[in-house]
Amino acid sequence: MKQVDLGETKGIKRKIDDLGRVVLPKEFREVLNLNKKEKVEIYLLQEGIYIKKV
Repeated sequence: MKQVDLGETKGIKRKIDDLGRVVLPKEFREVLNLNKKEKVEIYLLQEGIYIKKV
């Protein structure tokens, strides 16, 4: 699997909804400049999930 440097991290807890979805916090979307309909890549890591803007 790909090695990921987490650098400085920030955490926010979110619940998974009935359809298995998690909403990305507004603060994260703003920092990454993610807008509606924008594509991301999702990686499964041993410790969790990594989401990257495409």
